[in-house]
Amino acid sequence: MRGYADGPQPDFLWSTPSGPFREGRQPPLVEVEVLMEPPNPSFLDCVSAWLDIRSGRLNYSAERPAEGFTRVYLPTQNQDWLKNGVRFGNCCVCGEPTLRSETSTIMDHATKGEAPFANLVKTQLDSQPASRTETREYPNGGRKVLLFSDGRQKAARLARDIPREVEQDIFRQVLALATRALLQAGREPRPDRSLYIAVLKVLSDSNLPIFDREDAQTIEDQVRRLQKDHADQPIEELLADFDPGPPPSRYRMALLKQLCGRYYS
Repeated sequence: MRGYADGPQPDFLWSTPSGPFREGRQPPLVEVEVLMEPPNPSFLDCVSAWLDIRSGRLNYSAERPAEGFTRVYLPTQNQDWLKNGVRFGNCCVCGEPTLRSETSTIMDHATKGEAPFANLVKTQLDSQPASRTETREYPNGGRKVLLFSDGRQKAARLARDIPREVEQDIFRQVLALATRALLQAGREPRPDRSLYIAVLKVLSDSNLPIFDREDAQTIEDQVRRLQKDHADQPIEELLADFDPGPPPSRYRMALLKQLCGRYYS
């Protein structure tokens, strides 16, 4: 968690940095990183405290002062705290370095990017009753969501980013189902031809299109081949009989992001 305080061992934590009424009158608030779970027993670079979750007050006593206080851990004082804030030099849990070029890699809990809004749009779409049968041509069953924006630039950004966020979410679920199918067939899931075939099988069974432009057409052609020539075959026979050809570049990119991405893997 990230808060703001007036020193390395503060009595209170604020949720926002210094405002205009504080400038020129008092020292500015500095950023403080707060660990909400017990640290590794071998990690000594932290101080235990109790945080009042309602007011932000900190208490450094050994016992809980009262109800409503939760145990937290703060970094020990460092020399340049006024410039860089009160930060952990290493993760208190895994011990990995957290500072890169004097910038902390520890993230706060604030939502970022278009992913939260994309999830809201997806939830609104899923909550509607279908107006027609879900098929491969109509995967949403006639459901629609109309979005309004107060600017053309924001609308263009949403039109670009929301489909990408939804695509990553769908691909993650498809990948999980494909992996389960391979495990049930006695095959070790690996990012190779067998996983691609299992993904095509899941897309075929779920009537799901994915990607766009040439990559979508490549996937669609392979799914149609699978449905035409191998419609009733289980995954074990598909792995032996079906040759889908090389996967499109967007599939490789999505797979790499899911398996190795910093925020998705």
